[in-house]
Amino acid sequence: MGNELKESLISNKETRKLYPYDFNFSLLGRFEEDNSFTLGCNIENKEEIASLPISMGFHPYFKVPNSEKNNINFDFAGGEEAENNREVWISGGTLYLDNPKLRNPKAVLKIKIPELGTLVIDASIEYKKIWIWSQPGKDFICIEPIMRDVDGLLNSPKIIRPGETFSANINFKLQE
Repeated sequence: MGNELKESLISNKETRKLYPYDFNFSLLGRFEEDNSFTLGCNIENKEEIASLPISMGFHPYFKVPNSEKNNINFDFAGGEEAENNREVWISGGTLYLDNPKLRNPKAVLKIKIPELGTLVIDASIEYKKIWIWSQPGKDFICIEPIMRDVDGLLNSPKIIRPGETFSANINFKLQE
């Protein structure tokens, strides 16, 4: 179809050198009828005995003039922390927030970005964290739905049992 893309990564000899598991990872990107964009992923554990540890996220950048970063409005439960700690993420640090879906399954992130509009991010509950960062002097903000805290793959991975498939998705919509 003309409104979607699909990519797959199937484990092989080379992938097992870095990640010693048999898996099938697929990513589906799709433009929706409401002009939003959905990214969905499926990870199938192809192991017969071993459980598959995962911790992943997405790394989207959004254009915002450096001079306007102080005017970004974070309209969601926990968003006040992003507004109150702007100096952290504007200066190159990372701010780690909980996905508001952890408290309210219907919650979405609404971020009002000057000169762009209101970005609505609906990250499924599997993405427990939202990382926010930028670089000084650069015209972007990165708002990352992530499954775990830093070092999540080592310290608290999501476990997929043999033969099971994990699925998660994120929807992005820009409103004016």
